[in-house]
Amino acid sequence: MRHMERLRNELGSDLPKLGETQNNPDPLARVRFYEVRVGWVWYVIEYDGSDTAFGYVVGFESEFGCFNLSELESIHWPFGPGVRCDHSFTPTRVKDVVDHEALRALNSHPRRWREVGES
Repeated sequence: MRHMERLRNELGSDLPKLGETQNNPDPLARVRFYEVRVGWVWYVIEYDGSDTAFGYVVGFESEFGCFNLSELESIHWPFGPGVRCDHSFTPTRVKDVVDHEALRALNSHPRRWREVGES
């Protein structure tokens, strides 16, 4: 069985359904997927039980939106699946996820501005 199918079976019933957390200002991100070569990350907040998830995506831009597990599953590299589930991830409040990812982005790029007072 493919890893995404196994994940669907294991976690599908534990995740809030699509729309269930819309009135929660700081819901839990419950699952984290990551792309092994370019560093994209998908945090799952809600899941329809079939293929569509809603969450926070960090790629070219960082944004909230829906994505399909089948699309993630279709990403392959010669050495195996391109997108993997982070089994060490523990459910985390979305605000903390956004803060963490913003710091990660800042720390991964060299400073391109001068400090105040530098000439």
